Amino acid sequence: MTSNQELKGQRRTTLSSLDLKQIRDAVSELRAASPKSVLADLVEEKIRVLEDDDPGLLLECASSQDWRVFS
Repeated sequence: MTSNQELKGQRRTTLSSLDLKQIRDAVSELRAASPKSVLADLVEEKIRVLEDDDPGLLLECASSQDWRVFS
């Protein structure tokens, strides 16, 4: 389980659909090399949180989505 705490005064960075695709590609490569990777689990969880916070982000990258979340 992770904690999503924002620090006071911390700026929020906008994530583009290209950034998200590159992160997903990297996670896919990590999964291929290490199927039980805890790091990949954490990144996938964070991606889900980001998509929940910004549903438009999910729509922007839906056409280029070719990755799969492993549980």
